[in-house]
Amino acid sequence: MSLVISNLGDVLVLQRALNYSSPGNLKIHLFTNSISPSKTDTVSTYTEASDSSYAAISLTGASWSVTTVSSVTTATYAAQTFTFAGAQTVYGYYLTDSSSTTLVGAEAFPSALTIPSGGGTITITLNITGN
Repeated sequence: MSLVISNLGDVLVLQRALNYSSPGNLKIHLFTNSISPSKTDTVSTYTEASDSSYAAISLTGASWSVTTVSSVTTATYAAQTFTFAGAQTVYGYYLTDSSSTTLVGAEAFPSALTIPSGGGTITITLNITGN
């Protein structure tokens, strides 16, 4: 599945592009409920991972790499690794504003990722393509 930008995410992106609101770093979170992201979702739609070693990760604005090849623009963020101390099933990730109150978008993994009882990691490299 592709990243689905929420209705609220559309507003946030437009506000920032027009300098209507101050830009800020996005946060990436992992979700544990089995759902298909949609435009009408909000932060409360997603159940965030809750393992004792897990934490959402702030994505520093200046660390994005933006390239255009054959009229296709892609923003890429270096691999980010989430650590888990115990068992957890993760269905995808979602992006929020820096305060974690506005959903920008979400993407479900092709299949759930299951961390065993001994813990483990999930690594995500973000590639967002404009159209």
